[in-house]
Amino acid sequence: MAVFFSLPLLSACAGAATPPVSYNATTETYTVEGQSWTNLFEYSSSPGGNYLIYVASQLGEEPEAWLYNREANTHHQLTSNGYFIESQARTDDNGNWALVLTTTNNSHSQLVYNGEVITDNSLLNRSLCFWKDKLFYAAWDVAAGTTSLFLYDPENGSEKILVERLSLSSGLSTAAGDVILLEAYDAATKSNTVLSVHPQVEGEARVNTLSSGNSFLLPYGESPQILQISGDVNAKYLFNAYYWLDRYQSGEPLHGSPDSAGRVSWNESYRLLGLIELWEKTGDESLRATISSSVKKLISTRKAAFQNGGEEQDGFLFVTKKYSLDHQTELRLLVNNAMVYWPMLRAVNTDCLEEEIRQPLLSMAEAAFQYYEKDWDSVSGCYRYRKGEPTSFDGSVMPFNQQNAFGLCLIELWKATGKNIYWNRCTALAQTFEKELKVTEDGRTIWHYWPQLFYDGWTKGDGISKNTPSRDPMVNPPYEDTSHASINALFILEYFRAFGDVFSLTQVQGLRRTLDSICTDGGFSAIVEPVDTAGHFLSPLWSFHTVLGEQQTAFARSLLATDTFSAMEFDSQNILSHAQLYNPKAGGNLHATVFLYENNTLCPLEKRVFPLSRIPSLTERFRTVPRIEENSISHIFP
Repeated sequence: MAVFFSLPLLSACAGAATPPVSYNATTETYTVEGQSWTNLFEYSSSPGGNYLIYVASQLGEEPEAWLYNREANTHHQLTSNGYFIESQARTDDNGNWALVLTTTNNSHSQLVYNGEVITDNSLLNRSLCFWKDKLFYAAWDVAAGTTSLFLYDPENGSEKILVERLSLSSGLSTAAGDVILLEAYDAATKSNTVLSVHPQVEGEARVNTLSSGNSFLLPYGESPQILQISGDVNAKYLFNAYYWLDRYQSGEPLHGSPDSAGRVSWNESYRLLGLIELWEKTGDESLRATISSSVKKLISTRKAAFQNGGEEQDGFLFVTKKYSLDHQTELRLLVNNAMVYWPMLRAVNTDCLEEEIRQPLLSMAEAAFQYYEKDWDSVSGCYRYRKGEPTSFDGSVMPFNQQNAFGLCLIELWKATGKNIYWNRCTALAQTFEKELKVTEDGRTIWHYWPQLFYDGWTKGDGISKNTPSRDPMVNPPYEDTSHASINALFILEYFRAFGDVFSLTQVQGLRRTLDSICTDGGFSAIVEPVDTAGHFLSPLWSFHTVLGEQQTAFARSLLATDTFSAMEFDSQNILSHAQLYNPKAGGNLHATVFLYENNTLCPLEKRVFPLSRIPSLTERFRTVPRIEENSISHIFP
């Protein structure tokens, strides 16, 4: 359970003539009303500017929520819950505040009002805004694919259902007089819309479509703006990649924080991969600066951990509590470190990093490889969990996705160093995996989650595992889920591209057929075989199996809008998918129209055509946290 409490106030520098939020490229820190932070995730001002709520952290610490009182010139810590991630923090001019809490499961969240959890259900609560002394929010039912809208009255603690089970998922919301504007994704039309919600109106007229056809909300105070876009598919891919970066991930709480809940290894890693792909295709120096800063802070967390009394390996290994049996014991797991080192090493090989970052990083990665030599089983050709660690299957062979994530890491390490020891280990992993691949009659390449050695089971007398002394054999085990399968599919592809052996061309080409079978216009499959439509999410790593500018496929069509808002926004990994599909040689333009919302009417403000090179200047309108490539500032929206 999250913990909320009162802490001493931090006084801002009195009389300091500084902007509300700024970034200092020299110290690589953010400043929020005079208070310095290593990482700034998000911030939001009350309508009149009396209060500012934000989520931030110092190096090596988890992000927490803070409230700034402009009149008193003080910062007040609101949360201290470590394992949780705070997002969508909002405040009103009376200092009331609300935010969303998520742990490791992004399909549901808790809603907190003034320190009290007011929802504790299986829904994904989001889209917060204050409206007439009440709190508006939406609740997304992942299984049903529907959203219900609510109004919470803090005076009596009651909750009013405004509308139930809309066939859409919601994004940002903002109050505008008697109306609430809500950005949403309409699955029927596969496009973003902006809805007008009228809490005081009864019946079907309570919710109306204000703007359809790829519309986006710019919540600028009492006079919100709406952006409508159209244009070439290629331009939309680029827009979508930058949109998710600027709107939801321009501020980022993870790269300077611990990996306790697996956020660094399973969120920051995909974000870095997307940034690298986007930088390679655009040459946008602000992206390179962001990549460099992220990697530098990731390295710094390990140095700080060692200097603060950690063990020697803490200087180069990322620790997590996510997979420990008690969720409290720190583990130095192969897969978590692989998922962090892989994109960092990819940054090395794409020349994103300065030399003073590159060399320490390579030394750390090589030290990590040596640390896990103790877990390598040369007889089975597999890595094993370290026996006695507080994990469910200590001592057993690891699932393929965890081993092959390290394989992806080692491919990049071989490219960076040229050392055959990494090539040889990649080859051993590839040979073990190749033996268990199956090509179906229709040419799809499929496999199981665990190596066969795991499914064969073991007895107590085998002495394999302390926490699971024995395990019965499993006959006809299920094939792998499509999320974890994306890592294995990419290992096959990247290994084949790098070395050209072990896997056959038939097996490699079968991966694209697998993608086409698990992604249809009817939905995503949860497993690679048998194919269904029960999945709610498709890993962006599958995008590596597409071609530049791809359009006429189910996978491409699923990305031509933005995202279905099916997970928490900070967890969206589709920056990578959009960047993969974007073809910088194909050209294209984006047509954009900005409307001002006043008195239930949309008034045109601006209409322009944006070539590819200018699209980042369009999506920057969604950004609140300053860019980090230079000393920059960000003013609170009026």
